[in-house]
Amino acid sequence: MLRVLSVNSEQQSPYLSALFESNPLFSFQQTRLEAVNYSDFASQDLIVLNQLDKIPSGLSEEVRKFLSAGGTVCF
Repeated sequence: MLRVLSVNSEQQSPYLSALFESNPLFSFQQTRLEAVNYSDFASQDLIVLNQLDKIPSGLSEEVRKFLSAGGTVCF
């Protein structure tokens, strides 16, 4: 099972929900940028940065660590 976390600028994305939630091959979660828990990154296979106007420095650093550990990020 591929674990996917979407970090959204505002509300949950109905398009990403339609793509991932109905497929049993994915475990899909969404969170708002303001509520993201960086400790969740380590348990994910893919992180989607969905419609973020800016990437805060803290998120940027955590994404860098996630990529260095072999994770995948989609913008």
